[in-house]
Amino acid sequence: MKFAIERETDGRLPFLDLCIVHTSDEIYTTWYTKPTDTGLIMNFHSIAPRKYKRSVIEGLVHRIYRACSKWEAFHESMQRAKCILENNQYPPEFYDDVIARTLEKIVSHTDSTKTSLPSPDKNEGKTYLLSVQYRGRETDNLVRKLKKLPTPVKVILTLRKMNTVMPSLKAAVPMQMRSRVVYKITCPGCESSYVGQTVRHLRTRIAEHRNSKSVVGSHFKSCINSELTFDDVSVLCSTTRNDQFLLTLEAICIEEEKPNLNTREEWMSRILTLRF
Repeated sequence: MKFAIERETDGRLPFLDLCIVHTSDEIYTTWYTKPTDTGLIMNFHSIAPRKYKRSVIEGLVHRIYRACSKWEAFHESMQRAKCILENNQYPPEFYDDVIARTLEKIVSHTDSTKTSLPSPDKNEGKTYLLSVQYRGRETDNLVRKLKKLPTPVKVILTLRKMNTVMPSLKAAVPMQMRSRVVYKITCPGCESSYVGQTVRHLRTRIAEHRNSKSVVGSHFKSCINSELTFDDVSVLCSTTRNDQFLLTLEAICIEEEKPNLNTREEWMSRILTLRF
């Protein structure tokens, strides 16, 4: 085992989110951020519920409060935090009120992340969860109307990710280099098919199917007198989960496609368990 050791520099020693400051007459801790920290947080003008933006400020206050061992260090750290908020376009009239209320709850030993809930009623009906994508003021109006319904509905607001509206800049993986996939081979002569799975690169598995001693290779040789090409191959689905999940996907695809070139039937013994 190897352990990293770090010595204090100019009386300061960083450790996770705090910095241990060693002076001639005392030792105290303060809030620490790495020099590479960009200071980017949720922008105030982003399309997100206001409670999310309040939570950003509350999280900063709690983090600084836990890291600082004296109020002078806390005040200095909060000034840096306010600069970060203003750089992300948070107005002072918004964050000052949130900071004051959060500090009041901390000092009075009240957990700011919890709200007072009524005592559970055994006769109370089930609460239904409803996921709604946040789109601004219209979503806020919808949530208020849903709360007025007699049906107990708890709304979960989700944010729209940038990758859902922007094209991916990552180059697509060629089909021959894809792995952990369920594939289908279709004979262009008689439309016979084969469904299989592989955890290796697809081109490695297809090279094995080209062997004339294999079921697929011998069929292509006798039907069209030609070798299998990637034009005859399609990917049905893929997964990054474990091998058992991939085998289950293969069994489902075999049941749906009903390929006539599959000779082994061990897939029929696989049990699919659905958990709700």
